[in-house]
Amino acid sequence: MGLLACAVAILLTGVVIGRMSAGSSEVDEVYLRKSEPSLSPRASAPGTVPRDRPTLDHVLRTVAPVAPREVPQQRRPRKEQPPSTVIDGSGGGSPYSVLTPGTDGDDGAYDADAMRAASMEAEVVRLVNIERRKHGCRPLRVDPRLVESARAHSAEMASSGLFRHSSPGGATPWDRMGAAGYSEGGAETIARGYQTAAAVVRGWMAGRSDRATLLDCRLAATGVGVSTGDGGPWWTEDFGYS
Repeated sequence: MGLLACAVAILLTGVVIGRMSAGSSEVDEVYLRKSEPSLSPRASAPGTVPRDRPTLDHVLRTVAPVAPREVPQQRRPRKEQPPSTVIDGSGGGSPYSVLTPGTDGDDGAYDADAMRAASMEAEVVRLVNIERRKHGCRPLRVDPRLVESARAHSAEMASSGLFRHSSPGGATPWDRMGAAGYSEGGAETIARGYQTAAAVVRGWMAGRSDRATLLDCRLAATGVGVSTGDGGPWWTEDFGYS
């Protein structure tokens, strides 16, 4: 009896242990199926970029935006305006009257003869520049220093009655221009007896050497002087290179 009882006890113990083992396996299996798979520290979720690799957005955000290159606008060159001392033959006004010598009166007014002479001088420049423009030369500007030297020589010729380029004291045209403060004298033309500016310019254009002077495109400045003394009018036109 004792042996039988022991055998039954052992058998019952095995059945209980077997059931417990089976139940434990079922619980473990259920737990493993329901749990979410854990990612290893080095693994990445599908469709993501590893954090240690910069994204394109990150790169763009760290790069300073490049401003569009500005294309400089082409500006039309402004038409160069001639200096105020140019008498270009277009019929415009002239500052030549400013260069007209005044009278000895206290009021400094210009007398009628001086005004008439200044008008004749300005007309010579205008007509000469018309001829120069026809032949492709730039207009001459009026330089007060050349006006001074030209007027001085016309006065000398009128007072001495000598029609020549040298002064009574022997001064050359270059000496007279230099004495007036102009050091780049180019040429001088003289005339006498022509009553109008148009007549004297026609006379100069008819002469080969005088024509060449008037149409010398290297010349840039001029000054005309006229004196209405006996045997005149006496005309002088001085030219310069600057």
